[in-house]
Amino acid sequence: GASNRRLIRNAIAHLCLAGPHVEEQKARCLEVLDAHPAPSFVVLLAQNKSLSFRGLYALWPERAASAQRIFGVGPASLSAEAPPAAAAAAAAALRFFKYNSAAREFREVHSRSFGGATDAVSMEPQ
Repeated sequence: GASNRRLIRNAIAHLCLAGPHVEEQKARCLEVLDAHPAPSFVVLLAQNKSLSFRGLYALWPERAASAQRIFGVGPASLSAEAPPAAAAAAAAALRFFKYNSAAREFREVHSRSFGGATDAVSMEPQ
């Protein structure tokens, strides 16, 4: 699949970490994104009205069911599958979103997996 790096970069710059109060965090996050070798990324959003930014995760095509945190807060990894009791750290992601660059907003999609149509996920607070 095609990389969503540019789309994620726009989402972070124009929506997730927009504004002077998060300028430093935005610069650090974009630095991590630009330097990371992963082909695709997913943003973790808080499950609140404003869908505030929590973290940035790397996705590898061969491990499409899980994403590894590379910036911000949230679990060390996210799983698109309901986690077995042993892997409680890989919390099940509940809602999936696609970034709409024209509208500069995340729109919910009826996906149950990372990659392809998914640019962001939100989950219930653990």
